[in-house]
Amino acid sequence: MLHREDQIHVKPNRCDIVRGKKQIKVLPGTMNSYNKQVEFKVFEGYGMITGVSNSFATVYLPNRTRKLFKKSDLIVVIKYKK
Repeated sequence: MLHREDQIHVKPNRCDIVRGKKQIKVLPGTMNSYNKQVEFKVFEGYGMITGVSNSFATVYLPNRTRKLFKKSDLIVVIKYKK
């Protein structure tokens, strides 16, 4: 298992186990007078990377679906060693 700071800076490769990074979004609209913010993850749980390009990765999720995510939104939990 990788340490917390190392997880953010590792680039995901094929067969790595990843999780979604927490992000903060500001709610849009003119009625947002209190500057409300929402924390969210791109996906819940863990997934396995099945394909990688320069800026995107295909992740196999626990509900047996594959989705395309930005590499910057993923945190490597377990690194696969060849």
